[in-house]
Amino acid sequence: MFRRRDRSQYLLPVVVADSGSPALSSTSTLTISVCSCQPAGHCPSSGVEALALSMGLSLQTLLGLLVSLITIAARD
Repeated sequence: MFRRRDRSQYLLPVVVADSGSPALSSTSTLTISVCSCQPAGHCPSSGVEALALSMGLSLQTLLGLLVSLITIAARD
């Protein structure tokens, strides 16, 4: 569980690999920022753009993720 009183940010390493020949892989770090919520449970945010920028996602990363999801969905 992520708790703001413990830390305001958590770093989560993410590794994506395939089983092709040659095998391809990529590693990145997802930064999770824990904000304080309002008493009613509402957590203020700065929008999707701020979220994408704070995660450090590039256009190439987003396109690669989209292609991977489409490929996985097509196999099912």
